[in-house]
Amino acid sequence: MFGKEDDPASEAYDSDALDVVRRERKAALEDPGPSWREWFLFSGAKWWIGLGFLIVDAWVITSWFDPFNPVGIGLSLAGCLYLEYLAYGYLWYRPAELRPSGSPPFRPTWYRLREFGRWTPEQAEALAGNLRRPTVHRDDF
Repeated sequence: MFGKEDDPASEAYDSDALDVVRRERKAALEDPGPSWREWFLFSGAKWWIGLGFLIVDAWVITSWFDPFNPVGIGLSLAGCLYLEYLAYGYLWYRPAELRPSGSPPFRPTWYRLREFGRWTPEQAEALAGNLRRPTVHRDDF
C-alpha cells in the first residue's frame, strides 16, 4: 500500500529520462566550452570592471560635494566617462566586420585605441596567427 508500485509506464519514463541525461553528459564532455580564463576575460570581467567604473564615478561625484561645485562635477565626470570608454574599448572592442586583407594597417585614433579589444576572441586569434580576414578580389568591382 505505501510501497513503490510496479508500473511499467513509470519505468519506461525513468529509462527515457536517464537516456536524455546520458546524452547530455556525453555532449558536454565532447564539447566543454571555453575555459574559465577565456570566459572571465571575454565576458565575466565586464561586470566587475563595470562595477569598478561605477564606484569610481560615485567617488568622483561625491568628492565635489564638500566644496559644492557643479562645474567640477560635470568636468570630472566627463573625463572619467571618456577614460572608461577608452578602457572598455581597449579591452573589449569588437568590430562589426573585419578589415579585408589588402586594406591599409590599423591606425589608432582618439576614440579607438586598438583594432580589437585586448580580451576578445579576435585578438586571441590574431596573436596566435589564425585570424582569417576576408579577401577582396578586383573582379568583384
